[in-house]
Amino acid sequence: MRKLLLFVLVCIVASVTPGAFSSLEEAHSRAAVLESWEAEILRLKEEWMIPGMSVGVIYKNETIFQQAYGVKDLSTMEPVDIYTLFQVGSTTKAFTSALAAMFVDEGHFDWNDRVVDLHPNFRLRDRFAQENFVVKDLMAQRSGLYPCAEDILVMWGFDREKLIEALPFHPTKYSFRSEFSYVNNLFLIVEDLLTQFSGKSYAELLQERIFDPLGMVDTTGTLEDFLSADNIVTTYMYRDGGLLAIDPDDPFITRVNAVFPAGGICSNIPDMLRWVNLHLNLGTVNGTELISRKALLFTHTPQTIMRGNSVEPVAAYCQAWIHEEFEGQKLIWHNGDSAGCHVMVLTIPETQLGVIVFSNVGGHGVPDALAKAFVQIALGNPPTVLESLHFPKLNDDPVDVVYYPPLPLQEYEGLYYNEMLEEVHIRVEDSLLKGKVAGGRRVLEFEHITRDMFTVHIPPYLFDVSLVSFKLDASGNVKGFFLWEENSPEPYWFELQ
Repeated sequence: MRKLLLFVLVCIVASVTPGAFSSLEEAHSRAAVLESWEAEILRLKEEWMIPGMSVGVIYKNETIFQQAYGVKDLSTMEPVDIYTLFQVGSTTKAFTSALAAMFVDEGHFDWNDRVVDLHPNFRLRDRFAQENFVVKDLMAQRSGLYPCAEDILVMWGFDREKLIEALPFHPTKYSFRSEFSYVNNLFLIVEDLLTQFSGKSYAELLQERIFDPLGMVDTTGTLEDFLSADNIVTTYMYRDGGLLAIDPDDPFITRVNAVFPAGGICSNIPDMLRWVNLHLNLGTVNGTELISRKALLFTHTPQTIMRGNSVEPVAAYCQAWIHEEFEGQKLIWHNGDSAGCHVMVLTIPETQLGVIVFSNVGGHGVPDALAKAFVQIALGNPPTVLESLHFPKLNDDPVDVVYYPPLPLQEYEGLYYNEMLEEVHIRVEDSLLKGKVAGGRRVLEFEHITRDMFTVHIPPYLFDVSLVSFKLDASGNVKGFFLWEENSPEPYWFELQ
């Protein structure tokens, strides 16, 4: 009897104890939270010179806030609305892992199946990793490759087939499964598995398996659909203390096609709230199970520790999501940065809260911090996560370098070759050293730093992409050059042909 009484008392206490987000339950307190958050949005939008933003919040299956601010394009000043399409960048990865979860549900493959058994062309320089890579490793960011490995191929204009072919040429920076290292290229292998077992394209699978069932009527599964849509943002990037609009016809935008399953989807607030709600309801939409609870939760399960320990909050990469302990909550989130857009998608499945923030400028963390600030404000805490973002510094100070003159630029002309990055045709044009790469699809500009060292630009949007150091023989003749890519443990050698 005493045990029964204790049980009843516990149940009564649990029923009256306010939830973590009790401020969102009542209209007046919810309004205060949203008003405070909106003030932060407007302040950061102005400080960071963001032309257009779109935000949304969903709580317990109810959209409690969706609003748009600013303009799509600074030249036309046409206002953004909640249906305006933005590029969602790397939050695309979670759509890929969701499709993989569906295929696991259907028995096409398992998370622990070896990749080489499913994809015979899968090759890595680390043979142990190659032979032991399993499906879940493809999306857990623990390959041992250096961060952003192969992104240089994308920037130079190579296609997805080249990225897969070049995988075994990339140096390993870490031991397999030992460290977090963020890459995009391995999501192409997942795409291959999905298309192999379904006989359908990635875009078709997105449409049939996710967009249509969720009613994501405006979301695009190809870049061409985005660029041809009527209600889209012009994308921007920071340049010289201001904003530079990105030409939608420039290869800077279309390069995402090479890694589309890692960053190519475009969407808006109403559609993305439907996507988020699928995760808040653990795979179910309108009473129908789209993904099993078990498979969906696996995509939220920590795989690779990013930071934290027993006394500091832990953050870990899952399957295209990040699990983070924040303000006593278990966040499941991912951000995305594309050719001039930045987005943050944050969920707390335990309390059924989801927050989305879009902006049409790339290269900043405002949406990420704003989404976390909403969590702090809704919990009744000050938005301390925003403190470091106020009064941004958009340009780095120049670095002093001891200057030595180069050789006459004509001395560096020639055809250079690297096994992975192929041919670079270098010649002098308009008093500048330029190089054609990827069969002429991109033109590099070499800006002199000192002596035989140059920094590489891909104008008009990509600057200081790599460092190049030309090497001379004993007679002072050029033999080739080393190309230093950020994060790579070793440079790439190009031999003069």
